[in-house]
Amino acid sequence: MRVILLGAGHIGQTIASLLANTGDYRVTVVDRSAAALAHITPHEAVQTLTVDTEDAQALLPVLRGHDAHRDPGARSRLPLLRSH
Repeated sequence: MRVILLGAGHIGQTIASLLANTGDYRVTVVDRSAAALAHITPHEAVQTLTVDTEDAQALLPVLRGHDAHRDPGARSRLPLLRSH
């Protein structure tokens, strides 16, 4: 399952690591701060992208191709998406 996380803070970092380490998920972590993304533990199942998470026009193309997304910091008003 391909999951996208909006935000690379402590919660986003932890969720990314937990999901990646299961071996069941490909995780994309998106944050507007390259410095925050630099704290994501490198893992073959984790990709990072610098995108303004408040800019819907920039964010929507990034969401495509993912089965689910979550904003660990609850900054986004986007609902959890599932493709089933």
